Amino acid sequence: MEKLAAGNDLPPELDLQPFLTATPTGKVYGGFCMWAGPDIDRGCKYLDKVLFFHPKVLCTVAPATMMESLERNAAYVPESSYTNSRAVNVKRITPKIYAILVEACEYMPADPAAMLTWHEVRPCSPSFSPATRLASVFNSRETHYVVEILANASVEENFEAVSKWGLSLKEELLQEVPEEVLNASWLASTPNEDLDSLDKLYGVANAQFLGKLKKERDPEALFRHAIPRI
Repeated sequence: MEKLAAGNDLPPELDLQPFLTATPTGKVYGGFCMWAGPDIDRGCKYLDKVLFFHPKVLCTVAPATMMESLERNAAYVPESSYTNSRAVNVKRITPKIYAILVEACEYMPADPAAMLTWHEVRPCSPSFSPATRLASVFNSRETHYVVEILANASVEENFEAVSKWGLSLKEELLQEVPEEVLNASWLASTPNEDLDSLDKLYGVANAQFLGKLKKERDPEALFRHAIPRI
């Protein structure tokens, strides 16, 4: 991804998401590749570029509908798991950060539900918004990478080891590269205890608006598990 971006050759239709995981048979490095556009031939050319960067053992990329794509992704994860996932937002994937991630894979517990992955929020992303945009309750968002530490365990006996691994990696990133870490993390993978303040995530005015709306529309807290700490 970084090589394509460096050459200004990363079109909006192309989404690349590398991942590292530890299976019972050994460590695996791979990537999710999606071309979201009607020109399939052009997408195949970019797939060839991606495959050129590293020797491959297996490639399962093929044209699919959105529903088929979701079903394929679902096949990669267990139907249920014990989870303590976390996320760290960084400005860029520097060589030091990449080295930390690779090392973390070496001591990742061998569980099919555990995974380390990262994706980029680019200016072409629908979730990217400049400071002048006020149509969303979310603060303005700059380009960054979301490092997803998926500390999941498919069986309960692996949960403690996986949780310790995830927390250790998160703390290492915060301590070793603080200059690259953004204040707000990805809400979907942020436990309540890590949310110091919703003001950082939404902005003071928007956080107050959401708090008021929650009290008015959900006084009995039916959705208490949907939005952390509101």
